[in-house]
Amino acid sequence: MPRAVLASLPELRSNVFTERASQYLTLAHQSAGRALAAMHELRDARRQASGRSPSGRTSDQDQDLLRAMLVFSCAGLDAAMKALIEDSLPTLADRHDQVQRRLEEFGSRRVAEGGSLDARVIGRLLAHPVSPRAALVQDFVDDLTGGSLQSVEQLHRVRSALGIDDSSAVAVAINDLRQTFKARNEVSHEMDLTPLIEHRSRRHRGIRAMVDMANSVLAVGCQIVNQVAETTEQVQTRAGS
Repeated sequence: MPRAVLASLPELRSNVFTERASQYLTLAHQSAGRALAAMHELRDARRQASGRSPSGRTSDQDQDLLRAMLVFSCAGLDAAMKALIEDSLPTLADRHDQVQRRLEEFGSRRVAEGGSLDARVIGRLLAHPVSPRAALVQDFVDDLTGGSLQSVEQLHRVRSALGIDDSSAVAVAINDLRQTFKARNEVSHEMDLTPLIEHRSRRHRGIRAMVDMANSVLAVGCQIVNQVAETTEQVQTRAGS
């Protein structure tokens, strides 16, 4: 059976609004690929030392490198989405109907948190040196990027805020990441320990399954970046016509 390898990144449609996000995904792909290559090298070295096939159960070191590969991939997605929001949302908020609606919904919640108008929020928005709208857009960006974007729910929120429809192929692909994010959280927050913690046992993960998860995370990131690149080019064209 051929070795499991990371798929090449889809071609990224980069422009001024998506350049940083594209770079983050590229770097994540490189780091994840190096972790996977190191695992294969370790297995090859063990095979040469023992004269046995490397097709058996992976070692603890192998598992740690597979975990690193997945964490790198998810971290790259997180960083890319935050860069995408920061770099593209202010422009889309002025020129894209769906993004404008998401901004209005956020604004309604922002000035009436707890069910009543918040005078402090309104005062801060009105006192912004540029405009209340600019302040609201920045609040929206800060709210979207303030936490981890490594869950299906958070990615859907980002997708919608960036003007990508619920019925899009991107939305379907995001739904397929639920098990991937579950695995990432088990690795990052629980050191992959099983509930039988008294035995210090850790989950054992298959090479191909882990590679498939890393590939899917990076592919979704590329889909979102490319969709936003297309959208920003369209709104700029309309604005210039």
